[in-house]
Amino acid sequence: MPTYKRLNQRNPEWQGAYWRRCRALYAGGQKLLADKEMMRQVFPPHLAERPIVWEERCRRAYVIPYAGEIIDMITSALFSSDLQMTAEPEADPWYKDWSKDVSPPGGQKQTLQRFLKEQITTALLCKRAWTLVDLPTINDDVADALAADALIKVPVGSLIEQERLGRLDAYACALDPECVWDWEVDRDGRLLWVIVHYQSARRDGIEGDRDTITEQWMYYTSSSWERYELTYHKNTPPIDMTEVPKVDAGGHSFKRVPVIPLELTDGLWAMGKIESIAVAHFNKRNALSWAQYKSLFPVMTHFAGPPDVTNPISEDPDRILNQTIGQGHVVQLANLDRLEFIGPPTAAFATAAADLNTLRDEMHRVVHQMALSVDNSAAALQRSAESKQVDQSASYVVLREFGKIVREHAIELHEVVQVGRGDPKAVMWGAAGMDSYSDASVDALVTQAQSMELISIPSASFQRAFKFQLAKRVLGDSVEEDVLDEIRDELEENITNEQYTAPVMMAEAMAGQAATGDPFGPGPGQPGEAPPAGPQAKSPVQAKPGAPDEPDEKPEPKPEPKQSPAVQRRQKR
Repeated sequence: MPTYKRLNQRNPEWQGAYWRRCRALYAGGQKLLADKEMMRQVFPPHLAERPIVWEERCRRAYVIPYAGEIIDMITSALFSSDLQMTAEPEADPWYKDWSKDVSPPGGQKQTLQRFLKEQITTALLCKRAWTLVDLPTINDDVADALAADALIKVPVGSLIEQERLGRLDAYACALDPECVWDWEVDRDGRLLWVIVHYQSARRDGIEGDRDTITEQWMYYTSSSWERYELTYHKNTPPIDMTEVPKVDAGGHSFKRVPVIPLELTDGLWAMGKIESIAVAHFNKRNALSWAQYKSLFPVMTHFAGPPDVTNPISEDPDRILNQTIGQGHVVQLANLDRLEFIGPPTAAFATAAADLNTLRDEMHRVVHQMALSVDNSAAALQRSAESKQVDQSASYVVLREFGKIVREHAIELHEVVQVGRGDPKAVMWGAAGMDSYSDASVDALVTQAQSMELISIPSASFQRAFKFQLAKRVLGDSVEEDVLDEIRDELEENITNEQYTAPVMMAEAMAGQAATGDPFGPGPGQPGEAPPAGPQAKSPVQAKPGAPDEPDEKPEPKPEPKQSPAVQRRQKR
């Protein structure tokens, strides 16, 4: 049996204390301010500060969780574009239902999209997130009862029977990085084994207490798993040489360690970049607040003049203490006495406030969130859309890289589930989406579209493509594909090449001149000449050059326009 010390060994990359600090700065509020141990780490007493003063500063401390806002902004922007899984050939319909709920049996329902969002948030905080994939354990008695109730009998142990009993309903659950204590990888970076630690202090009803602690260690390999467990009273913790018994073990069908890491590089580890800046901002912000708070309570000070035999009051050293001071009372002073309110100097307040703004901006800059660090002044808000687009370009580059990491994690997750279920059909998984982060806002696109209407581009194909992309951007990525298909068909139907022929465009231009009263637009005659009036006048479309008096020819019948796919679908309905 392994000893308590051996099971408690940590991987050199395990940084539990640092990760807890990152999470406290991310959450802010009581998670940070109410944790006295955490406050000593991120808000230590300054040199020679008395404990009573530090405790009072802690009670009055507050935190502005800029770090949390940055992380949430990244994940919200990242998942504004949905993830779409692809399979070649087509996968079992079970996977589509599974993506709607990947939680363990009896757990809170969680979609694959939501699960991946929480995992990338954990990775942004702790650099690494872990996903455990497992299959449910069905009791043999329950399995026999379900088999007896089945209308169609299938061979015992077959894939159909296993799926019907729910034994192939794989699930995914997140492992806290602080609980993944040790692991090892081969030269290719594949996991060889993982040790996961759990600790609980459960209470058995009203008669119980939380003095009994239970620790568990799960050991996963590429073919099996083992569980070690130890229970003890909190006042008698185990020693290093205490042997921990193995309480359960078994094999699995995943053919690899069923734990998938989602790891970021140092350059993409957002919290690793801004943790020290957030700590500095938190300390300086509260130091400035404390100094400003004390300056609101100046101390009245009596500067006593020298004793004078001609002035009996001046010979009393406690003359101010012997008088009542306040509203409705008169203070009697000697000739050279003076009273002043003394407070801390305030010259450093402006410098500290300016430095706080710099620290706040730097937290955004180091994670390439340039747009958030822009000053919200009137001059800044009047900048052009092109200037703002440049500020945001670095953010979109980072989001696309995060999207690539999430897609790769989703593909690996599906591959592990497929092997664990033992699906007979080999499927090549792929992932799309989470990469269409436009470098322009909707307002900028609408402004651009209005400008484009003033430019003559006689191409129906261009107009259809441009307006479809504008509609798709305005509606967002969450719009259903059927709606987009219908919009595309309607644009095909309503925007045709006939609208951009020369006679039609000339007639539309002249109509616009007449409506606006512009006498300088080009007409059918000389520049600046109005078109002929009267019933004999012919439109530019009807007039035949060189024969103004000939009667109009009978127009040839126009062929019926070809029906668009949208119209054909409506007729079928």
